[in-house]
Amino acid sequence: MNKEGDRAIEYHNKRMSLYSRRVNLVEIDLLRGGRRLTFARPLPPGDYYSFVTRQRRKAAEVYAWRLRDALPTISVPLEGPDPDVRLDLAEVFNQAYSRGQYSRHLRYDRPLEPPPREQEAAWIGECLKKRS
Repeated sequence: MNKEGDRAIEYHNKRMSLYSRRVNLVEIDLLRGGRRLTFARPLPPGDYYSFVTRQRRKAAEVYAWRLRDALPTISVPLEGPDPDVRLDLAEVFNQAYSRGQYSRHLRYDRPLEPPPREQEAAWIGECLKKRS
């Protein structure tokens, strides 16, 4: 979780409040370090996650992916009788990256914190070489 101390407690309480109000909740976890949200069962293997909790279910749908994987398309529940909307996270990320002009502000020449695993670091290096 990217929140610590009081902010983490505040987010946890808000999350529990939303569950008790029986609303749909979509959370996207792109953390590279720190504490993740807690669940009753262990998460499947992955570096990043999306959690979709539907208003009439207690268990979240978990989408897990590794750094090398494309971001998934997830199902976002709407209020019935409307069907789920498919949300392509890769497309959303690409649009936000482009519109936010992050390529002008992010420093790809600096080491990542926390550092990636060895095999991921090699893959990242290859990707950056291709961009140059």
